Amino acid sequence: MKCSVLFLLTALPLLAAEPKPVTLTFYVDGVECPSCAYSVSYAIEQLKHVSEVESGQVIENYANVTFDPRHVTPQQIAQAVTEAVPLHGTPYEATLKLRIPDYAKAGHAKRLDTLFASWKERVEVVRIDAETGEFILHFKPLPSQPEATGLRGWTLAELEQGLQGISYQLSSEGLEATGAQ
Repeated sequence: MKCSVLFLLTALPLLAAEPKPVTLTFYVDGVECPSCAYSVSYAIEQLKHVSEVESGQVIENYANVTFDPRHVTPQQIAQAVTEAVPLHGTPYEATLKLRIPDYAKAGHAKRLDTLFASWKERVEVVRIDAETGEFILHFKPLPSQPEATGLRGWTLAELEQGLQGISYQLSSEGLEATGAQ
């Protein structure tokens, strides 16, 4: 009994440090029918460390994806969307919507524009509205590396580190995905 209690006590800090999965809404262009939505969902589900994909077709097509950010990146998920079988001939494209309410305040714009420029090889950040701080993140294709494993491309950690001290929201459909540092 002592052994199992000792194991439990030593394992508790590791269990507490275990990060929770993240759920993000990826907005997907090119989805025209339920079969398209299935093709996109199936491609995402094939990624290791993706635990759930919930697709929706309302005004915009989207997929709520739950994944472990220690093992898969938003850019890898976007790449899976792009590589899904395009049923109507046009490849699908996944984007994220980012809102930084204080973008235009306190001189944040220059700092953030510099940050976004540093990501240009992996993600294109398109400013929609400077006053409200609305942006769309378009992911660039990942270099072909069939043998590669682990994290590849732009990460949520980069977003959190780069926006340290600035509130932001990743838009969602039926989710709350806010980062407020």
